[in-house]
Amino acid sequence: MTAKSSQEDLKQEIERLETELSNAREAVEALRESEAKQRFLLEKMTDTVWTLDMNMRPTYVSPATVEVLGYAPEERLTQHLSEMVTPETYARISELLVRELEKEREGAGDPDRTIMLEMEYYHKNGGTVWLENKVRAIRGDDGRVVGIHGVSRDITQRKRTEEALRTSEERFRQISNLTTDIIYSCVADAHGVFSIDWMSGNTETITGYTINEIKAQSCWHFLVTGEDLPLFEKHVTGLSPGQSMSVDLRIRHKDGMISWLTSHAECIEDAKFPERRRLYGGLVDVTKRKQTEEAVKAANSQLEAANLELGHAYAWMRDKKDQLKRQLVREEMGILLNNDGSIEGVSEKAMEYIGKSRDKLIGQGIRELIKEEYRDDFFGALRQAWMGPSDDIFVEFLDVRDRSKIFDVKLTRLTLSGSRLVLMTLR
Repeated sequence: MTAKSSQEDLKQEIERLETELSNAREAVEALRESEAKQRFLLEKMTDTVWTLDMNMRPTYVSPATVEVLGYAPEERLTQHLSEMVTPETYARISELLVRELEKEREGAGDPDRTIMLEMEYYHKNGGTVWLENKVRAIRGDDGRVVGIHGVSRDITQRKRTEEALRTSEERFRQISNLTTDIIYSCVADAHGVFSIDWMSGNTETITGYTINEIKAQSCWHFLVTGEDLPLFEKHVTGLSPGQSMSVDLRIRHKDGMISWLTSHAECIEDAKFPERRRLYGGLVDVTKRKQTEEAVKAANSQLEAANLELGHAYAWMRDKKDQLKRQLVREEMGILLNNDGSIEGVSEKAMEYIGKSRDKLIGQGIRELIKEEYRDDFFGALRQAWMGPSDDIFVEFLDVRDRSKIFDVKLTRLTLSGSRLVLMTLR
């Protein structure tokens, strides 16, 4: 080898080394730029990036954890997973980890699989935050799992909304079960046949059927009695968009008994299929109201019949009383008395003897016609005649014109359909 060729080889070797050095510098610079970009992205992204070792201790946590959970990355690196999440979440994650590691031992799991986990974390302020975690395994050169990598996103607001919705639905379900009402929605197909797509309420108490049993019949028309089907077809399925109607319908309970429902239905155009009709309706159990109305109706009929009979009885009593008064007119000296001694009727001869007209005597007390020393005996006899046996009672009575003359008075009790009078006859 000549000196010239040796110099040439050395020159080429130097150029090669310089090229490799330049490439290495470019690679280092590119790596530095890549790391800077990665660091920038990790610092700016709102999602938290983290890694755990197999002892469930963090080996890396991105700066986003400060904004999301209030902890600095350095603080997070000193904590165990059991300190970061609620006991319920930790128990669930521990069970999941056991199952996933079992799959690894059996070789049954996809090595590139990703698992989505919803976990409840403690915030530094004492509250809790829900994070959705996209988790993958970190594998060594031999393919074994050596750690866990995850990206967490705050879903607290979504979870609160879901919880509020569940609470609202549960409250609505409880209220629906307690009320006697049923609410439903049904839509007509291209042939105009309605089928229920949503229903809620205490259907079993009202109809004996579950919601699924009713929905299986397409619509609730099968409950309606044959006599009321024309009303159902007119006031429910016969409605046109924009119409609403109410109607009372009889239905047959699953046990065979007849019940009453008030149906309120409104028809609109279906939003997805404008050519089809949709019904929104409510059903109210009015069986007790109907039974009460029927009972009142029957009672009113009985009352009308009783009033008619009572009217006949009063008419009969008036006739009897008139007969008695006519009989009294024929008496020579007769006066008809009430229990308080007031005059109810008087004969012509008695009026002539007393010297007063019938108008002036009717309603007047007999007391005025009796001398004071005879009054106690007379009214005692009147009470005896009123309350005692029906035998005649005699009492002395002072002549109203000739104060020296005394009459024998006969008191006779008369009973007229429960109404009592006393006939006073002067002798």
